[in-house]
Amino acid sequence: MSSFTNLTKTATSVYYQQGLASLIKAFYKYLSFKTPLFKIREGIEKKTLQTKYGNSAPHPYTIINVNPDRINMWSPSKRDGLLLEKSGIEFEVQETASVDTWFDAGLIKGGEWDNQQNLYHVNQSPKYNGVVEHFADGVPWEDTDYYDIILWLMDENKHFDGCRTQEEFDKRLGEIDKLYKKIEQEGYKKQSELCKKCNIKKYDEIGVSIGRDGQLIFQGGGWHRFAIASVLGINTIPVRVICRHREWQELRNHLARCDSYEKLHLGAKENLTHPDLRDVVPRSIINEYMGKNN
Repeated sequence: MSSFTNLTKTATSVYYQQGLASLIKAFYKYLSFKTPLFKIREGIEKKTLQTKYGNSAPHPYTIINVNPDRINMWSPSKRDGLLLEKSGIEFEVQETASVDTWFDAGLIKGGEWDNQQNLYHVNQSPKYNGVVEHFADGVPWEDTDYYDIILWLMDENKHFDGCRTQEEFDKRLGEIDKLYKKIEQEGYKKQSELCKKCNIKKYDEIGVSIGRDGQLIFQGGGWHRFAIASVLGINTIPVRVICRHREWQELRNHLARCDSYEKLHLGAKENLTHPDLRDVVPRSIINEYMGKNN
């Protein structure tokens, strides 16, 4: 299928499922992220964060390596909420439900969105459970609740999760089967290792947000990859940080200003080895920390 046909198909589905405003936003997103303009956008976003946060400014598309077992909770989008409701789970829209995994890259956001009562466990996701059932338990795709739920949502919305027909969904599941075998045989690789001429594609990793205490929260993008990594028992995967809680960014600010381990407050000491802090912790503090723990 040609790229133009794919683009037309996507535009049509966005218009009918989400309306004209979403179509305009999607078109702008296409221009911003799918063309050479992305380099300009990335530069502007980096400069904006550096101006506001100085030495503690995060890269807008930070990639960190984490153990997937550390990602237990999930902040669903509004579309994910449809999956939860079809599973019989009550869904309440939270502050991060509208966070766009690309438009909001590098977002610093305060509020109560990271409180446990506002989050869902990842095993409440039909996508996650479908992958676990299929690959870990040997259940055929068509016998999983995930399969039925997607078919229901496609019937109600004409289009869901990139598919409009059962045949398209079956084809996608076949691709997930191939992905599982590839990861099982070759290991989990970064997107930058998989594409020869990477632009935005190198940042297309599983999306997470970071709560005020450093908790890694699944934010969106890469459900199948994430669940496959869990099933295969992979110890380290790359993830992209989309949003940070304001209090977590304040901790980054604190670390960037300190020149001695003794001057760090308790929260900073407890999180010193957090993967999102490696770019701001001074070497002198790391050396002090290592000396105290050897």
